[in-house]
Amino acid sequence: MKTPPRRTGLPAGLIAVAGGALMLIGAFLGWLTTTTETGGRTSVSGFGAIAGDNPLVGSNLNDLLATGGLGTFRPGLVSLIVGGVTVLAGAAAALVRPAGRHPFRIAALVLVVGGLVGLGWGLWRGFDPGTGGVLAAGEGSAGAGPWLTAAGGLVALVCGYWLLSGRSDVRIDPSVRHPGIQL
Repeated sequence: MKTPPRRTGLPAGLIAVAGGALMLIGAFLGWLTTTTETGGRTSVSGFGAIAGDNPLVGSNLNDLLATGGLGTFRPGLVSLIVGGVTVLAGAAAALVRPAGRHPFRIAALVLVVGGLVGLGWGLWRGFDPGTGGVLAAGEGSAGAGPWLTAAGGLVALVCGYWLLSGRSDVRIDPSVRHPGIQL
């Protein structure tokens, strides 16, 4: 009886799922924070929800921007999409039973690209959070959202590299001959 190959991508796949989950969580946290006139803090989530010490708490920044024709504030959308794709690629690497010499190649490439996008987007929005269309330049600072996105992107990048390097591939014993085409 032939035993099925073990799931060699399980550890890296599960860790990549955790990295994708970090990006998904980061999408809904604060991406822009500022101090208020009363000394409190106001935070704007990745989809524009206003929270903290502000009379506008409970409203959405996108609604306010739409009335002025200034556009939208949704930096968490990139994190949400990349995090979702990363979770799917990590789950595929974790659940697939290896077949062939490099069974994780596609999932690994998706994780590397998703990790680069998440890391780059998180770092960019972390160091330059923007104004949200309502603050003066330099008045706001980054919240936890971009940093969690960058951390999740780094985790996905490392897991994708690990899978792409072939360290999780099935080791084929060269002494075992496999039947091929017989002439």
